[in-house]
Amino acid sequence: MGRQTEGKAEARRRLAEAGFTAAHPLRVEVSTRALASYRDFATFVAYELNQAGVETSLKELDTVQWFGAVARKDYQLGANLMGVVIDDPDVNYYENYGCGSVRNYTGYCNEQITRLIDQQSQELDPKRRLALVREIQTKIEEEAVRPIMGWRLDYFARWPHVRDLVPHNSNYSFGRMQNVWLDR
Repeated sequence: MGRQTEGKAEARRRLAEAGFTAAHPLRVEVSTRALASYRDFATFVAYELNQAGVETSLKELDTVQWFGAVARKDYQLGANLMGVVIDDPDVNYYENYGCGSVRNYTGYCNEQITRLIDQQSQELDPKRRLALVREIQTKIEEEAVRPIMGWRLDYFARWPHVRDLVPHNSNYSFGRMQNVWLDR
């Protein structure tokens, strides 16, 4: 039995312990924006929940409706995609987990995590900062605050005569071309 199969069997067992069975399933509505990339992701989430014994339905909202529903917290489970401007944890942590942040859609607020976020932001030693980032990420995942379902890594090709092009983790900040030059 594979790890994924074992995990889903464990989820079904725990749901049964909580009183949710095939006769009386846990029903969850997965809401998302009515855009292909969002729909694909939400469909994946719904499928995985179904495999674990949670009966799911998918609710697609137009973009205007989506942001209103999120602001009102008018959803059971929201499958959202997001991108961050720079490849630094500050942007993600302050925006999504900071107390009082308007993009902290779940309203999560943990003063201990906030102190750790501030501490990692000010840490100059890369190894200590990385250790703090890992500690924050572990605590956020353990609390299941706003689970990260996946990370995307983009690949690109370039011509050999393009020199000093440094790829960045975010397509939002990839436009820094001040040091790029052509060798021909």
